[in-house]
Amino acid sequence: MSRRSFSGFFLGPVLIMVAIVIIVNLWNHTQAPLGDDRIDGDFQILGAVRLEENPGNDGDSFHIQHSTEVDVYRLYFVDACEKSDRFRSRLGHQARYFGELKERDVLDLGAQARDQTLTWLGKEPFEIYTRGERVMNGERLYAMVRFPQAPEGQQWLCERLVQAGLARIYTRGTALADGRSRAAFEKYLRKIESEAKKAKRGAWSLSGS
Repeated sequence: MSRRSFSGFFLGPVLIMVAIVIIVNLWNHTQAPLGDDRIDGDFQILGAVRLEENPGNDGDSFHIQHSTEVDVYRLYFVDACEKSDRFRSRLGHQARYFGELKERDVLDLGAQARDQTLTWLGKEPFEIYTRGERVMNGERLYAMVRFPQAPEGQQWLCERLVQAGLARIYTRGTALADGRSRAAFEKYLRKIESEAKKAKRGAWSLSGS
């Protein structure tokens, strides 16, 4: 084997490995948001987080990896439509909230909310704001999710879901780290919900109200 063919024999795998490293680094850049962990008031803000794939992820609850731990977080303020008929009474409540929708429509909206939430969390840098407050003493933790690089009015995941007509304003709220009270932020969500309703976005496009 000549020196040229010998070097070429090794160069090919090396180039492949370099390409793999570049692809992995690009993937991690989108999946591992910027920012360090910090404290703001009584919120712990987790900056080095990434979405963990899990069949239990949906529009308002998802598995998040932080350091070596994976926790399940559930959004304050909003309730996305169900993606299965496991909880029939909740499906009924959601159907009535959006104007007496059909059960099939609610399930479709639940799938849309899940896909949209996971797309946002998979493609944009985000932070988790949490106090470690458990949902009904279960494993899930209440949280706010913020996209720090997004423009104002699109930074909070809960507001995005309401704007898209993919979640109702229903569940535990909280004061925000920026000083806004629970009531003030809920009033803001009601305002953008009204705008989504007028624009017939998401669930509101199927509603007769």
